[in-house]
Amino acid sequence: MESVSGGCLQVVARPLLFISSVWVGSMAGGMAIGAGAAISDPLSHWSVIPEALLMAPLFLLSSWFILNFILVVAGLWFFIRTERDLTTWWRNSAVLFSLMVVLGGRSMVDGWEEVAMWTCWMIGTAVIVAAVVFIERWQSNRRAGELAHIAAFNAQRRAEMESRGIATFDPESSDD
Repeated sequence: MESVSGGCLQVVARPLLFISSVWVGSMAGGMAIGAGAAISDPLSHWSVIPEALLMAPLFLLSSWFILNFILVVAGLWFFIRTERDLTTWWRNSAVLFSLMVVLGGRSMVDGWEEVAMWTCWMIGTAVIVAAVVFIERWQSNRRAGELAHIAAFNAQRRAEMESRGIATFDPESSDD
């Protein structure tokens, strides 16, 4: 029954995880565009930031709309169908959608504003990647403790079986 409930949860969790990657990527791209545009008029753009955070996926409705639509559909399909680790897919899709937002909003800025926009985009992308890598490392370290516990239990069990005279398989001494 546990595997059925886990499977049912995945049906809901995977699309929500994809939506969050689109949202975070769109926010990162929108913030980069806002930071680039803020160079010419620093005070006027800060009032737009809270609204930009709430409406971040709408930044994908740009001149790149057709490509963005294809990428959203393909990304959702991959998120639902993949059997690989979802954190890697989440990271890649967030970076991709932030890039698509910045490419779509590139016409809003010129000159030094564009340099600032791309610099902010690279910094935001690096932050997203670093955060996901830290989460992956935390998950692997959390599992390492459980695996060490299982390995210790197996070694204890193997020692008990050998003391009783029962033959055990030792993977380190195999000839394969």
